Amino acid sequence: MSGRIIFSGPSGAGKTSAIDVASDIPAIWKGNADYGAMTLDDGGVIHLCSSACETATGVSGDDSLGLILLIDNRRTAPDDDLLRHLRSFDAFIRRTAVAVGITHMDQQPRPRIDLFHTVMSYAGHGGMPLFEVDARDRRDICLLVEAMVSVLDPVACA
Repeated sequence: MSGRIIFSGPSGAGKTSAIDVASDIPAIWKGNADYGAMTLDDGGVIHLCSSACETATGVSGDDSLGLILLIDNRRTAPDDDLLRHLRSFDAFIRRTAVAVGITHMDQQPRPRIDLFHTVMSYAGHGGMPLFEVDARDRRDICLLVEAMVSVLDPVACA
Protein backbone atom coordinates (compact mmCIF):
# COMPACT_ATOMS: atom_id res chain seq x y z
CA MET A 1 0.00 0.00 0.00
CA SER A 2 1.20 3.47 -0.83
CA GLY A 3 -0.42 6.88 -0.78
CA ARG A 4 -0.90 10.00 1.26
CA ILE A 5 -2.55 10.70 4.60
CA ILE A 6 -3.67 14.22 5.40
CA PHE A 7 -3.42 15.44 9.00
CA SER A 8 -5.77 18.29 9.87
CA GLY A 9 -7.21 20.01 12.90
CA PRO A 10 -7.17 23.33 14.71
CA SER A 11 -3.95 25.12 15.50
CA GLY A 12 -2.20 23.53 18.47
CA ALA A 13 -3.89 20.14 18.13
CA GLY A 14 -0.59 18.37 17.38
CA LYS A 15 -0.36 17.99 13.59
CA THR A 16 3.34 18.90 13.44
CA SER A 17 4.19 16.69 16.42
CA ALA A 18 2.22 13.76 15.02
CA ILE A 19 3.91 13.88 11.63
CA ASP A 20 7.31 14.30 13.27
CA VAL A 21 6.97 11.22 15.52
CA ALA A 22 5.31 9.00 12.90
CA SER A 23 7.72 9.79 10.08
CA ASP A 24 10.65 7.47 9.35
CA ILE A 25 12.53 10.38 7.81
CA PRO A 26 13.11 13.81 9.32
CA ALA A 27 9.86 15.72 8.86
CA ILE A 28 10.16 18.93 6.89
CA TRP A 29 8.18 22.17 6.85
CA LYS A 30 7.51 23.48 3.38
CA GLY A 31 5.27 26.46 2.74
CA ASN A 32 2.37 26.03 5.10
CA ALA A 33 2.50 22.27 5.62
CA ASP A 34 4.56 19.56 7.31
CA TYR A 35 5.71 16.53 5.34
CA GLY A 36 6.99 13.13 6.40
CA ALA A 37 6.86 9.49 5.30
CA MET A 38 6.26 6.08 6.85
CA THR A 39 7.72 2.93 5.32
CA LEU A 40 5.42 -0.07 5.68
CA ASP A 41 6.41 -3.69 6.21
CA ASP A 42 5.38 -4.47 2.62
CA GLY A 43 7.76 -1.80 1.30
CA GLY A 44 5.02 0.70 0.54
CA VAL A 45 5.40 4.30 1.59
CA ILE A 46 2.70 6.45 3.11
CA HIS A 47 3.36 10.16 2.76
CA LEU A 48 2.18 12.27 5.67
CA CYS A 49 1.23 15.89 5.18
CA SER A 50 -0.59 18.47 7.22
CA SER A 51 -3.40 20.74 6.20
CA ALA A 52 -3.57 23.84 8.34
CA CYS A 53 -6.78 24.95 6.69
CA GLU A 54 -10.21 23.79 7.77
CA THR A 55 -11.37 22.95 4.27
CA ALA A 56 -10.72 20.05 1.97
CA THR A 57 -9.47 22.35 -0.79
CA GLY A 58 -6.41 20.83 -2.40
CA VAL A 59 -6.51 17.51 -0.52
CA SER A 60 -8.53 15.46 -2.96
CA GLY A 61 -5.63 13.88 -4.86
CA ASP A 62 -5.98 10.38 -6.22
CA ASP A 63 -3.21 9.13 -3.95
CA SER A 64 -4.95 10.27 -0.76
CA LEU A 65 -5.80 7.37 1.53
CA GLY A 66 -7.66 9.41 4.08
CA LEU A 67 -7.70 11.97 6.83
CA ILE A 68 -6.50 12.02 10.40
CA LEU A 69 -8.21 14.74 12.41
CA LEU A 70 -6.55 15.90 15.59
CA ILE A 71 -8.80 17.86 17.94
CA ASP A 72 -7.38 19.83 20.89
CA ASN A 73 -9.54 19.20 23.96
CA ARG A 74 -8.18 22.36 25.63
CA ARG A 75 -10.05 24.59 23.20
CA THR A 76 -13.29 26.30 24.17
CA ALA A 77 -15.56 24.07 22.06
CA PRO A 78 -13.59 21.07 20.77
CA ASP A 79 -16.81 19.27 19.84
CA ASP A 80 -17.67 22.17 17.52
CA ASP A 81 -14.14 21.95 16.04
CA LEU A 82 -14.73 18.28 15.29
CA LEU A 83 -18.12 18.89 13.69
CA ARG A 84 -16.78 21.76 11.59
CA HIS A 85 -13.89 19.65 10.28
CA LEU A 86 -16.11 16.63 9.59
CA ARG A 87 -18.52 18.79 7.62
CA SER A 88 -15.74 20.52 5.72
CA PHE A 89 -14.05 17.25 4.74
CA ASP A 90 -17.27 15.21 4.37
CA ALA A 91 -17.01 14.44 0.65
CA PHE A 92 -13.30 13.61 0.99
CA ILE A 93 -13.96 11.32 3.99
CA ARG A 94 -16.74 9.48 2.15
CA ARG A 95 -14.31 8.71 -0.71
CA THR A 96 -11.52 7.70 1.64
CA ALA A 97 -11.56 7.30 5.44
CA VAL A 98 -11.04 9.23 8.66
CA ALA A 99 -9.63 8.53 12.10
CA VAL A 100 -9.93 11.08 14.89
CA GLY A 101 -7.52 11.67 17.73
CA ILE A 102 -8.51 13.84 20.69
CA THR A 103 -5.38 15.45 22.10
CA HIS A 104 -4.54 17.12 25.42
CA MET A 105 -7.17 15.17 27.38
CA ASP A 106 -4.56 14.77 30.11
CA GLN A 107 -4.66 18.56 30.56
CA GLN A 108 -8.39 19.03 29.98
CA PRO A 109 -10.46 15.88 30.61
CA ARG A 110 -13.79 17.47 29.65
CA PRO A 111 -15.59 17.12 27.39
CA ARG A 112 -15.28 13.38 27.67
CA ILE A 113 -14.68 11.06 24.75
CA ASP A 114 -18.34 9.97 24.58
CA LEU A 115 -19.36 13.47 23.42
CA PHE A 116 -17.01 13.15 20.45
CA HIS A 117 -18.54 9.76 19.57
CA THR A 118 -21.94 11.48 19.56
CA VAL A 119 -20.64 14.23 17.25
CA MET A 120 -19.18 11.61 14.89
CA SER A 121 -22.53 9.82 14.71
CA TYR A 122 -24.41 13.09 14.22
CA ALA A 123 -22.12 13.95 11.30
CA GLY A 124 -22.69 10.54 9.70
CA HIS A 125 -19.29 9.08 10.56
CA GLY A 126 -20.19 7.08 13.65
CA GLY A 127 -18.36 3.94 12.56
CA MET A 128 -15.01 5.65 12.12
CA PRO A 129 -12.15 5.26 14.65
CA LEU A 130 -11.89 7.77 17.49
CA PHE A 131 -9.23 7.70 20.22
CA GLU A 132 -7.68 9.79 22.96
CA VAL A 133 -4.09 10.31 21.79
CA ASP A 134 -0.87 12.04 22.66
CA ALA A 135 0.40 13.56 19.41
CA ARG A 136 3.98 13.23 20.71
CA ASP A 137 3.68 9.45 21.13
CA ARG A 138 4.63 7.38 18.06
CA ARG A 139 2.51 4.44 19.21
CA ASP A 140 -0.60 6.60 19.52
CA ILE A 141 -0.16 8.15 16.07
CA CYS A 142 0.69 4.82 14.43
CA LEU A 143 -2.49 3.40 16.02
CA LEU A 144 -4.49 6.21 14.38
CA VAL A 145 -2.86 5.51 11.01
CA GLU A 146 -3.48 1.77 11.34
CA ALA A 147 -7.10 2.34 12.39
CA MET A 148 -7.70 4.62 9.41
CA VAL A 149 -6.11 2.11 7.02
CA SER A 150 -8.24 -0.69 8.51
CA VAL A 151 -11.35 1.24 7.46
CA LEU A 152 -10.06 1.16 3.88
CA ASP A 153 -8.92 -2.48 3.94
CA PRO A 154 -9.98 -4.46 7.03
CA VAL A 155 -8.19 -7.59 5.76
CA ALA A 156 -4.82 -5.79 5.53
CA CYS A 157 -4.83 -5.16 9.27
CA ALA A 158 -6.14 -8.56 10.35
